[in-house]
Amino acid sequence: MAVMADNLTDNNSKANLDTETSTEEEVEIDIEAAADKPQGENVQDIDKLDSDSPNNLNQNEEAGIEDGDFSDMEESGESQENDNPSESQKKNNKNKLIIIISSALAATLIITAILIFLLSTDTTEGKAELTPGYVTSIKIPPKSRKRMKTGLELSRENQATKTSSFAKIDETSSNTNTAIKSGSEKPKDVNVTSEGKNATPGKVIGARMVPGQGLALPSVTAAAFQAVPDKEKSEAITAPDEELMESIEGKALPKLSARGKASYQVYNFKFTPTVEKVKASDGESIIEVPYPRVAIVIKGLGLNRNATLAAINKLPAAISLAFSPYAKSIEQWAGLARGAGHEVLLEMPMEAIEFPSSDPGPLALLSDLKTEENIARLNSILALSQAYVGVIQYMGSKFTISEGAITPILQTLKNRGLFYLDDNSVVNSLATKISANISLPHGLIDMLVDNNASGIQIRENLKKLEKIAQNKQSTLGLAKKNLSALGLGEPYPATITQIASWAKTLKNKKIDLAPITSVLRDDFKNNVDIKNEKKPNQ
Repeated sequence: MAVMADNLTDNNSKANLDTETSTEEEVEIDIEAAADKPQGENVQDIDKLDSDSPNNLNQNEEAGIEDGDFSDMEESGESQENDNPSESQKKNNKNKLIIIISSALAATLIITAILIFLLSTDTTEGKAELTPGYVTSIKIPPKSRKRMKTGLELSRENQATKTSSFAKIDETSSNTNTAIKSGSEKPKDVNVTSEGKNATPGKVIGARMVPGQGLALPSVTAAAFQAVPDKEKSEAITAPDEELMESIEGKALPKLSARGKASYQVYNFKFTPTVEKVKASDGESIIEVPYPRVAIVIKGLGLNRNATLAAINKLPAAISLAFSPYAKSIEQWAGLARGAGHEVLLEMPMEAIEFPSSDPGPLALLSDLKTEENIARLNSILALSQAYVGVIQYMGSKFTISEGAITPILQTLKNRGLFYLDDNSVVNSLATKISANISLPHGLIDMLVDNNASGIQIRENLKKLEKIAQNKQSTLGLAKKNLSALGLGEPYPATITQIASWAKTLKNKKIDLAPITSVLRDDFKNNVDIKNEKKPNQ
């Protein structure tokens, strides 16, 4: 039976093959016959086919669709399905890529929004109120700042393998929280007590002298100034003027204007002297006599955030403020000070006799450098800020006694429309004499008001300043306004507290609190040798 079934299967398959072969032969014969016919006959055949197509269609519908037709549809469907997976896969990959990019953009926007929120929170915490009408985009510098290395520390790193005269300095001093340089080169001017001793009245608790660093004090907090009320609002200092600036090697430096105006004449506090009408010596005529003037400069600003903010916001606008060239964000600090009405100065560090144990820092002017190098360092200092009135001496016990070293520096200051303020810490300094000889506006400090940083001693020193002004005993005896006195202090809590309180009593004493620019020696028509100028007893 199996053999018979196989034979039947073979016969059927052969029959099918014969049928397919014959069909193909008939198709080929028909095509050849059609090709041999004339074109007109072919057209008639086509028309006949078109007329017969509806009948054929009806016949096919009546006859139904055979199984073979379904097999052809299945095969075509499979071929389409084989083509669709590649297209659908591309679409899926494209959708995935779009989702990934969208997620990344969303994450970036979220992170950016968080950073903006955090930064805006930090800046709003320390916003200072500026005088109305003063246009500025300056922000208070951030709280956290790394301490800049001193020149002594840099020298240690560069000469780690060498022995030096200052290699044996006590390293335990580096544990001090904050170091604030006193700026005075006379150790006797600083009365401090060590941490291990009992504090006595008039002494600074926890303060000590650190070799190479100056006066080291515990960090000052904002709470130390809470008892001091904010100052009255005052007119802001004139904004930086392009006419008073020039660019040299990418640095914006001050210069005299085309009309000869100097920075100290433009960026000054608008001071109006108070006058009193009195009888003249003849007993009949009435004359106007100005009140004596007391000017005070606070130096060392920018190194401690809380102390700097207190000096700007608590002290009267007539108090002039001097910023350290080693302060970070110095132009932002100076902008805040100008907005509050204060005149701004920059400290100019110079070489000390005790260098390098007394280190004025990497920007210091040195007597053994070439003049061009010192001028380049001076330009680096002057480019740190804008719209300031002059510079004040910082250290310099060796540099200021060298005529060849100091003269080109003072001449440069004159050419740039600035003044020079001598802190009177160097007995044999030539700075004021040379300034007078070259007609450079200058001043000389009469007294350090906080050489002993206690409230009682500061009050006594401020009273001495009053007497100096009233009795015409100013250090700079040839000043144009010799009814004046110049004081110098640092931003200690006791100093700011006492000055803010003392300033309110001056009007009743017929004394003006004046900015530094109003007590300078700037009239050189009758230039006289200043060798006879008196040195104060600090």
